[in-house]
Amino acid sequence: MIVTYWPSHTSCRDMDKRPFIAREAIPDWWWIFDPRISLRARAALVFGGAILLLVAFFCWAAGVSLQVQLEGDLGRQFEMIAYQASDKIDRTIYERLNELEFIAKLAAFRGSDRSVADRQRLLEAMQDSSPDFAWLGFADPSGRVLASTQGLFAGAD
Repeated sequence: MIVTYWPSHTSCRDMDKRPFIAREAIPDWWWIFDPRISLRARAALVFGGAILLLVAFFCWAAGVSLQVQLEGDLGRQFEMIAYQASDKIDRTIYERLNELEFIAKLAAFRGSDRSVADRQRLLEAMQDSSPDFAWLGFADPSGRVLASTQGLFAGAD
């Protein structure tokens, strides 16, 4: 059933200027859900809104708490990883330094009377024993390469 009525905000003078609005008939029990009329509807809206705000607040608080906890946990983990990586790098560099100091103390590199072939053979053996070295060379005080692994840069400045 369709009921036609004039909007309540119109006066009698405006009735001829405004068209009437056609609506379906509102059931008699529908006023229960109208917060302008029903105290029950107002209370439901207030409590529903309060619960919605409370849930939003708890979600926000849980998110902040989780973020702080994750930052703390991840910070400690990244700190541990950084420490382990720096320790490995430090050990590797120390080992390579010791190897180079050892080979520098060998007789083939201490005197100038040794042949280039002996020096090159020792450099090749050193590179074969440790794959960390990409290239090894022996230079004179002026900077000219006398012996090197795989003959690379031999004689170069």
